[in-house]
Amino acid sequence: MAGYIWLLIGGLGWMFGLSYDLKIHSITLGFVFGMIFAHAPMIFPSIMGKKSSYSPMLYIPFALLHLSLIVRFFADMKLGSLLNAISIILYLAILQFNVIV
Repeated sequence: MAGYIWLLIGGLGWMFGLSYDLKIHSITLGFVFGMIFAHAPMIFPSIMGKKSSYSPMLYIPFALLHLSLIVRFFADMKLGSLLNAISIILYLAILQFNVIV
């Protein structure tokens, strides 16, 4: 649901001519990466041909992604951008360690 909220924010941004950063990043980071974060534990193991185990730690980068978007749009763009990158790297690291060889 969080991804769809960012998609709505991006759509409203296009309708009302809000900042370009808000329009683009709410859709690409908020919606697209939100959907990737939600579906990757099911999709990546089938693509890689390896088993994966569920970990509640995957919620940490998911929450950090959405928090970083709020920081990016309403407080500090540089800090928000840094937190965006950290959340993506953290997610990939956690997902990598949950794959059973």
